[in-house]
Amino acid sequence: MNGKRNPWEAVNVLPFIDAYRLRAAVKELCPPTALSPQEAERNTRGQVVEYFHDAFVSRKEMSCNPEIGLADIPQCTASSRIVPFSIEPGECFRPELPHDAIIPSAGFPSLHVLTVGSVEERKVPVNCFGTASRYETLVLELKRPPVLPPASALSGKVLGRSAYLNWPLMHEAQVVGISDEKEEYRLEEVKGGGGKKRKTRVKVSTFTDEAAGRWRLKAAEEQGAYITGRGVPGSGGVDIGKVQLMLKARPLQGMRVDPATGARRKVFGKEEAEVPVHMVLWSCPSEDPRFVERENVTLEERFPLGSRVTCLHGGNGHGCGGEVVAHSKGKVDVLADLRPPEPPFGLAIVQSVKTAYFPQHKACQTLGISPQVFGRIVGSVSVDPGRVDLALNLKQNGRYQLLGYSRCVLRNEPAWSTSDTVRVVGSAPVTEDMEARSWEFSLEAIKLITRYARAFPQLFHGLARHGGERFFEAEMLLGKGGKSKMEKISKWLSELETAGLQRVPLTTRALSREAVKAVERGADVRQAVLVKNAMVKKTLLKNLEPSQLLAYHVADHTDAPMDTGGEKPDLGDRIVNMRAKGVPFGVWGTVVACHSHSACVEVVFDEEFIGGGTLHGVCSNYRGALVPWATVAKIHTKARLQALRAKAAPQAEAQGRKKVQL
Repeated sequence: MNGKRNPWEAVNVLPFIDAYRLRAAVKELCPPTALSPQEAERNTRGQVVEYFHDAFVSRKEMSCNPEIGLADIPQCTASSRIVPFSIEPGECFRPELPHDAIIPSAGFPSLHVLTVGSVEERKVPVNCFGTASRYETLVLELKRPPVLPPASALSGKVLGRSAYLNWPLMHEAQVVGISDEKEEYRLEEVKGGGGKKRKTRVKVSTFTDEAAGRWRLKAAEEQGAYITGRGVPGSGGVDIGKVQLMLKARPLQGMRVDPATGARRKVFGKEEAEVPVHMVLWSCPSEDPRFVERENVTLEERFPLGSRVTCLHGGNGHGCGGEVVAHSKGKVDVLADLRPPEPPFGLAIVQSVKTAYFPQHKACQTLGISPQVFGRIVGSVSVDPGRVDLALNLKQNGRYQLLGYSRCVLRNEPAWSTSDTVRVVGSAPVTEDMEARSWEFSLEAIKLITRYARAFPQLFHGLARHGGERFFEAEMLLGKGGKSKMEKISKWLSELETAGLQRVPLTTRALSREAVKAVERGADVRQAVLVKNAMVKKTLLKNLEPSQLLAYHVADHTDAPMDTGGEKPDLGDRIVNMRAKGVPFGVWGTVVACHSHSACVEVVFDEEFIGGGTLHGVCSNYRGALVPWATVAKIHTKARLQALRAKAAPQAEAQGRKKVQL
C-alpha cells in the first residue's frame, strides 16, 4: 500500500490477457454460430462515416431520445458521407505530428519548458497520501541556475508584469512581490488614486535577523516540498536546488467582460502564491487564445438584432428573457417576456417547513443513554472482523453532518467564500475556520436511535461497558455469536433511509427532503398559473443600458466568476440562470442548499433539462443542479421591488434638488 489509505489508491499490476486463451474461450462458450443475425452484424467492422457541416442543408432532425428530454433539432445543418477506407497488406501507420503542430499545446503540461538536467532513482520520502514512501522514486533534477542578482536589482523589471508558473502545467500570474534573504519589494495599490487605472507604488521592507531566518526557513521548506511532495498526488520528485529568490504572484482566475463596453480583460486573484524565481517563465511557451484581451465591442456585435438576452436592470422585468429588436444612441430595445413579480413561495416554504433541533444533552436525557454511548451511536463504531461500522453516521469525523437529523452550531456564522477559484503550486493551503460550539439533533434522529436501541439492545449495552475503546471485537461488543449479530445489524443499517443520504460539510445549509419536494410542487403550480392565466406578456422595454443585459452565449469556460456585489444566497431564493454550465440560459429555479465553503448553491429548476439531476435523490430527475452562486441572478420578489423603489425615491429626489440648485 506504501502509505495509501484505501486499496483503490494503490498500484495494482495486472497480467496481460492471453489472446490465445481468450479466443479459445470465445470459440468454446460463445461461437459465432450461436449469435443472432443482428448480433453477428453488430460484431462486424462497419463503414467509415464522415459527418460535416453543410451550409446548403437545413432540415428538422427528430430526437433519438425524446423520453429523456433530448429535444428535436429544428435546423440541422449536418450531412454525412461514406468514406472509402482500406488497408493493404503490409501497410502500417507511422505516428507523426502535422507540420504546423505547436508543442506544447496551450494549457497542456510539458516538462521541457524548464531544463531538466538529469533523471535518476533515489530513495526519497515522497508524500502524496499522508505517509512518506519507503521505496525509490524517479527524481527529476532541474538544471541549476546561475547566481542571481539581488531582489533590489530585479524588482523594477519584474513587479507588475506577467509570469508563468505552476510547472509543468504553466499558468499565468501577476507578480506583486520579490524577495531575497535581506529584503522584500512589494507592489501596493495607492489608496484614493482615482481613475480607471489603479495607481501603485513599490514598498521596500528590510528584514531583521529574525525575519531573514524565517525567509531562509520558507525557502528550505519550498525546496523540500518540491522533492518530497505536498501531501497530494502529482507533487514531489523534483530537485530544484537552492532557492535564491522568491516571487509572490496572483494567479490568473479567468477573463471578465465589462458589462458597459464589452471589453474583455484578465482577472487576477486576491490570494498570493510564493514560488522560487527559477521555477518561473517570463515568456509564454505557447500562447493560449482563450486568454487574449480585447478592446471595446460595438453594440451591434454584442447584441445583434434577434439575439436572446436576459434583463438584469432591477425593475419589473428583472430576470425575464427577451429578444433584441432595436439599437438607439447606445441603448437597446428589448421585446421581453414580462412576468409579474414573483411571490416568495420559496421563502414561505422555508419558514413553514422548519426542522426542530435539540441540544445533544437533551437528546441523551430523552433517550435515557449516556453522552458517551450517544456520541458513538451517532458517530462511528468500528467492529472487527472487517472493521464494519455499526453506527448511524449522523455526524462524520466532526466535519460532516446529516441535515434533517443532525447539525453543528458554529461559534461564528460561516462566511460566504470569496476565495480564488484557481490555485497553483505555491498557493497557501486552504484552511477551514470552523469552531464548533455544539451539536444538535432532530426529533427524527431521536426516533431513529430509539428504533435502533429496541432492535439491537445488546449493542447499546456493549457500548456502555466498553465505550472507551477505539475498536471493538464482535464477541466483546455483542456477546456470543457476535459475528452473525454484526452481519444482521449491518444489513439493518443498510436498509435505513439515512444510508443513502448525503453527508454535507458543517458550513452547508439545506432544506429537508420534504421542503425540497414542496418547493418543486410550488414551482410547478406557479408555472401552471402563469400559463393558464396568460400572465407572461410580450412587453417592449426601451432604452436599456448594455450593462443591464446579458446576452445568450457570452459566457465562456475561461471566464472568471462574476461579481455578485456582495449579495449572498438564502434558502428559498428565486434565481435565473445566467451562465451556469449545463443549465439552459434564462431558466428560473429555487435555491434549496447553500455551500458557503465553495460558494455554490443547489437549485431545483422550474423545468427539466438535459444534464439535470436529482440532487442526491431529493428532487425529480432532470430538475436539480449544483451551480456557482456567481453564475445565477437573484429574482426580486414583490416585497423586494417595493423596498428597492422606496430606497431609490429619496435618491432621485436628492438628485433633482441638486440639479435645481445648479
